[in-house]
Amino acid sequence: MKKYLFLLISSMLFARENPFVPIVKINNPSPIEEIKEFKKTAFSVPSDARILNKMKLIYTNVDGTLKEFELDINEALDWHKVYMLLDAQELTNQDKEEAKTELKEVDKIKLALKNQENANDDNSNVEQNTTKITEVKKEENKENKISKTTEYTPLSLDISNNFKIVIDKRNISIKTNSELIREFSLKKPNRIVMDFKINPSLKNKSFEIKANYFDEIYTGVHRNFYRLVIKLDGIYNYNIEKKSKEYLIKLQ
Repeated sequence: MKKYLFLLISSMLFARENPFVPIVKINNPSPIEEIKEFKKTAFSVPSDARILNKMKLIYTNVDGTLKEFELDINEALDWHKVYMLLDAQELTNQDKEEAKTELKEVDKIKLALKNQENANDDNSNVEQNTTKITEVKKEENKENKISKTTEYTPLSLDISNNFKIVIDKRNISIKTNSELIREFSLKKPNRIVMDFKINPSLKNKSFEIKANYFDEIYTGVHRNFYRLVIKLDGIYNYNIEKKSKEYLIKLQ
């Protein structure tokens, strides 16, 4: 009797509250499901970057572990620009929105033309007029785009009558009769220093440059030479070509 009583008490102690609930616990939702879907992200590169060789992507696997893979690119880049990694569907959606906007504009033109035309006029005339108007708008947009692209002009700095500096994107032309004595570079900040033979017409000057590649250009009169300092906005290699009455600096 005692034996049966002991077994009954033991079974009551170790019995589950609901015997129909599975013993295996159901896992919590994966943290992957709680993260919003990737759409796009912008990134920039250091000032000494010139070629984007590869992109390494690190991702979380379905089992929660980290993995990585690389994309081969091998294309030149400009560190002044901001680049973007995005879902290609975003571009498709943007194109669709632009197309809808264009259709709305055409509908407005058609409605305006219909209101102006008499009731007896053909619909073909309306369509022809609409086509003409849309073509004119396209031509205007083309002209605006062309004018924007042709706005760039090199920057000229006149130091004196025989010392002129022309900045053309990443190149600098120094037109002078003065002979170059020496040139060297300095860091923090990055600068190109050029010393020329002294010339009585040269004076101390400073120019703040609002453009890529160059921040400032300043000159100084010393006892035995005239110094030109070109302050850069990043890290560059460069070479100097000597031409007739001209020194051409090319950044790389």
